[in-house]
Amino acid sequence: MIYKKWYFAFLFGTCLQSVIYAETIGLFYDSSIEQIKFAAGDIKTALEGKGNTVEILDLAALNGSYANSKVVIALATNTTVTGLLTTQGGAAPTGLGDQAYGLKTTTNPKKSFWVL
Repeated sequence: MIYKKWYFAFLFGTCLQSVIYAETIGLFYDSSIEQIKFAAGDIKTALEGKGNTVEILDLAALNGSYANSKVVIALATNTTVTGLLTTQGGAAPTGLGDQAYGLKTTTNPKKSFWVL
């Protein structure tokens, strides 16, 4: 399990460094879910390591009017999040197993990453 968490953080951080350059990025997640909280910490560290400023925001604050790039970490069963993902040009992942996650990218209104 630790290996999967490290690999996820490495893979996601590698993807982010090639796309996002020194800006303010919103990190939306539900801190009551320990696995998501752990992943958010690793993502925050990776983003800040590239010179970005990270705004830690509760998942409940996620809406279509957020002006900056964002990273959203949520359960794939969260219909509010998947609805916004769809509205912003993405497609919700399907067929995920218990230990699986899907990575999605949208560009409307700004480059954003969705981990479900």
